[in-house]
Amino acid sequence: MQGNPSYKQKTLALLETYGGMVLQWRDSSGKTDASKTPQRRFCARRLDRSSAESEAMEATSRLQLIAACCSAIPKYGRLIMTLYDWLVFIHIVSAIAGLGPGFAMTFLTRGARTMTELNHAFRLRHRLHRFVMIGGVLLLITGVWMGALQPALFQQGWYITSLVLFLVALAFGPFVLVPRSKPVKALLNKHKGDDIPASYYTLSRTLFFCEHILNSLFLIIIVLMILKPF
Repeated sequence: MQGNPSYKQKTLALLETYGGMVLQWRDSSGKTDASKTPQRRFCARRLDRSSAESEAMEATSRLQLIAACCSAIPKYGRLIMTLYDWLVFIHIVSAIAGLGPGFAMTFLTRGARTMTELNHAFRLRHRLHRFVMIGGVLLLITGVWMGALQPALFQQGWYITSLVLFLVALAFGPFVLVPRSKPVKALLNKHKGDDIPASYYTLSRTLFFCEHILNSLFLIIIVLMILKPF
């Protein structure tokens, strides 16, 4: 560093950038370097040069850090603005909002001991089912849309398997769950009294067993999407 003839000019330019500081060494009596002995002037120049070098190195490090941060911001901005990344974001949010309530629906009625509690639990199930339907539709749309943007996904085994299982799960609702949930709803509407009839447990056991199968399909899909094993 000391062999560079333009070092002093570069150092002064960096120091002026960070505040216009002018290095001037004075003794305790207020005299300048001209009144000092040659030995003291030599030591002062060495101290001046060492201080300038440390200031320049610190200024250079700060400039490099600022440049690195500024160069990273546009790349990240371009990354989140792509259509594919927005679809991935919506896909993940839809999975949380749709599949999460679906896993909880089966367990809402377990603590019911009276018909009042059971009816309240089924009303909650009905409200959660709306989130399941909306999340399921968004999952299908965003999943197929991502495949259209990146056709290479249709050559991946995990993607094809997940898509087929998801279509099976969607068909599971109207063809399997609905025929088994209608007798339960009819029983709840017709029954008088606050005691839960024994026939409810028989009907609900079959309904909840089918819901467990459906939840297992969703778990397999989630594992395939995370691990991508093949």
